[in-house]
Amino acid sequence: MAVKDKYAEWFLPNNRENKWAKDYIYGAEINFNLGIATKVNMILHDDGSTNIFVKDGRLPFKFYDKETMPNFLKQHEQNVNYNSKEVNERFDVIISNLPFSVELDNDTKKEHTK
Repeated sequence: MAVKDKYAEWFLPNNRENKWAKDYIYGAEINFNLGIATKVNMILHDDGSTNIFVKDGRLPFKFYDKETMPNFLKQHEQNVNYNSKEVNERFDVIISNLPFSVELDNDTKKEHTK
């Protein structure tokens, strides 16, 4: 599909400007209040909120359940190149923010400062 066709599908007419987000934006937030705020923000901007999970972003893919629409986050397979870990190759860009509110025990702190 040409870029021109995708543009027309996602952005035209003008009231559909954010419709693409429901298929292409996924998010995970462990903090309940922040996760719900994100869902509300997306709904207010007509993005949908079906791909925002109020869960720990470090969980394996199998824990990201939703009842409606495709869930590309849950699609994964074991990959021998990554020691047979679960790998999801559906995403081109992943953006994360360090969990600054997490407190580490002393053993973990020592391990990461070596």
